[in-house]
Amino acid sequence: MFAHDWIFVAKQPVEGGERVILRNDAPALRWWADALGRDELIIGGYNTKHYDQWILRAIYTGATPEQVKEINDWIIGGQKGWDHSYFKDVTWPPWTNFDLMDDIPVPLRLKEIEGNLGMDIEESRVSFDLDRPLTDDELREVIDYCCHDVDAAIRLYHERKSYLESKITVGAMCGLSPAQSLRLTNAKLTAEFLGAQTPLEGWIEGWSDRDVYEFPENLIITKYPEVIEFFADVDPERKRKLNIEIAGVPHTVAWGGLHGARECYREERTETRRISSRDVTSYYPSLMIVNGYMSRNVPDPDEFKRVYERRLAAKKAGDKVTADALKLVLNTTYGAMNNQYNKLYDPRQALAVCVSGQLYLIDLIEKLEDVPTFRLIQSNTDGLIISYDTKHEAEIDAVIDEWSRRTGFGMEATDVEKIVQKDVNNYVLRTTGGDVKVKGPYLAVLDAPRWRQNSMKIVAKAIVEYLLNGVPPEETINACDDMEQFQIVCKAGSTYDKVIWKGSPHEREVQNVNRVFASPNKTFGTLYKVKLPKASSEKERRDKIADLPEHCIVCNRGYPPINSIDKQFYIDLARKRINDYLGIKPEKPKKERKKKDMAKTAKTETIQAPQGLAAKLMKLREVMNSFAWEKDGKNRHQSYEYITEKQYKNNFKAALAAAGLDFKSSMLEYQFIPAISDKMNMMIAKFEFKIIDRETGEEEVYPAFGTGADMGDKGLYKAYTGAIKYFLANNFLVAEGNDPESDEEEMRNVKPAYVPPERREEIRETITNQNEPATEEQLEAIALGIEALQEAGVEDEVIAGFTEALQGELTKADAEQLLDAITELVPA
Repeated sequence: MFAHDWIFVAKQPVEGGERVILRNDAPALRWWADALGRDELIIGGYNTKHYDQWILRAIYTGATPEQVKEINDWIIGGQKGWDHSYFKDVTWPPWTNFDLMDDIPVPLRLKEIEGNLGMDIEESRVSFDLDRPLTDDELREVIDYCCHDVDAAIRLYHERKSYLESKITVGAMCGLSPAQSLRLTNAKLTAEFLGAQTPLEGWIEGWSDRDVYEFPENLIITKYPEVIEFFADVDPERKRKLNIEIAGVPHTVAWGGLHGARECYREERTETRRISSRDVTSYYPSLMIVNGYMSRNVPDPDEFKRVYERRLAAKKAGDKVTADALKLVLNTTYGAMNNQYNKLYDPRQALAVCVSGQLYLIDLIEKLEDVPTFRLIQSNTDGLIISYDTKHEAEIDAVIDEWSRRTGFGMEATDVEKIVQKDVNNYVLRTTGGDVKVKGPYLAVLDAPRWRQNSMKIVAKAIVEYLLNGVPPEETINACDDMEQFQIVCKAGSTYDKVIWKGSPHEREVQNVNRVFASPNKTFGTLYKVKLPKASSEKERRDKIADLPEHCIVCNRGYPPINSIDKQFYIDLARKRINDYLGIKPEKPKKERKKKDMAKTAKTETIQAPQGLAAKLMKLREVMNSFAWEKDGKNRHQSYEYITEKQYKNNFKAALAAAGLDFKSSMLEYQFIPAISDKMNMMIAKFEFKIIDRETGEEEVYPAFGTGADMGDKGLYKAYTGAIKYFLANNFLVAEGNDPESDEEEMRNVKPAYVPPERREEIRETITNQNEPATEEQLEAIALGIEALQEAGVEDEVIAGFTEALQGELTKADAEQLLDAITELVPA
């Protein structure tokens, strides 16, 4: 659309299909549409709902060129076509429009899709701001540009054809024509299929029970009451989160789903140990069927159950068309229940689906915890990944079967050969059948449709080959000569005015969407997105487009030769991302301290107030010291009070927010010391804590150490808790009242002495039930034994492990084992 010209291109999406090209010929457009309209003309394209259909409607209904240009500028300026006054009393033309952008979770620009498909992505050089008619050369270029985009839309149409056919099948089942089905989004089509009926006027705001949640009667959670308390108090804004350790794994419980994982974790199947992915069968649809969580706008809730059963029957019979169509309905319903503009909207029922789904999984986890050797690797929205010794597999299956009988949900098992996990949203695994499953931004390109994502595929392949098969990344990358696997399709956001390719010493403007490759030529630059000043007081702003190489080849037409790219960039990036999975942090170069001139430092200088991060750290300390620190925890075994981890973390988070800082932690290395007693294992870990200025990114790095002892696999988390409490107490001067020079030290001589081995045999004979809680005498003996270890100069890490164990809930047998371990370390 130009000031004096419009060009319309359409093509049938079949081999040898008819192509129509019109310029400024509204009568021909009307004749064409009317002629084909007798046979239900369907016009499709990409992003047509927001732009094309309104321009075509204006032309068809007789708008002047000036009116059409005004509507064009209205839409390009960010307004909605349906809000323009021209369309107030204008009828619809005789065609149905459908948009290929519908139901794409993250909409892409058409040029991005063209780049992903390996097509040329050069944009037209003809300015849309011309105030004159197009020349013949400009007209030819614009027509070629339009034809290219229509060809791209047709390729996308064929890529998504099975999805479109599923929509048509669903529509046919409820009496809709293909045109009517295609024009609807999946959510609206599903609402029509289920016969959803909206309540009276004001229904969107009228859900007075949107924050009401009732716990299922068949739910059994005893180990993690915090989760029950969290969901008992519904957050209207759905922003609160609960961070909790479940089965030794840090979890986040929230209003959008359950997530928990062992970070930087690896495990491989052996003859004696199994890894298993256990997913609840069609979890959300099952919750709606079994628990009655279907939208209350559906007149017959049992219709959803019948859809589920019909799909299972179609799948079993090999009827893929019907099975895929009904799967669309099943998978779309929950999301539609959260959409206030959909007839299925029912926020209370949607809340029940999401919350109950999390609670039932936690219910299952705590039952599995009772099985020996059980280890939780990760929890996600609809399932778990677990491992266990083969001798306990029958017990694992029995627990899951009992849970399934009680809840009514089925569960599918997939045997896993190997898993490497960065976190819950980033992992790669291989099943025993040889299938590879990936998740996360580093590897999503291997799983996504080609049209949706196709950047640096070779890097993702190199990561998987190394993590699963041990193949060095340079071997995978150097062996590849497919240029498409090295391409990076990148774009600037719509809020930026242009993109600059800046090299040395020149720069030039390029497209908003570009295809680039890493280059070994150091004079080549990288891409910057630019915001132009909108007022005289503003300055131009340039931001580097993220994740691009420092030296780029921009190649929007075709591909450069393979020997012109820098493969080392892709190798280095693959190594970095592999290290992220393995928890290996890059070493920072050490900064050399500048030697000061003693003569200059002797002179009187003006003392300047701290700036930047230093000033914010001062603010952080001030806030931390302003809190009324109270000992809110009590150790019942040793009868002393202490400041809990919860108080430390809550106060620290508040202080960080007040100072404008962020905090990050990572584990650098750890040492596992098994069997410090018959049941107790110890973990010694080194951490790195960072305090970061949110504005500048400047950071302060602190090393930290922690130890933890536990009978299970919680030693590492105890070590982390100890490390962070020690870090906060010492760096921000939190006084716990544990002064080693206090008068309490003088009272130690009234306590009983450490009990030697020969005396302990007499004590052991008096203990009748080893599973009862440890006696006060046992606990006192352990405490004094720890003092004896301190006096003997035993390593602090070992002593800390015994101290941590003493703070747990010990049985008589546990206490005896600890005393045996202490005795072995105390010098004769």
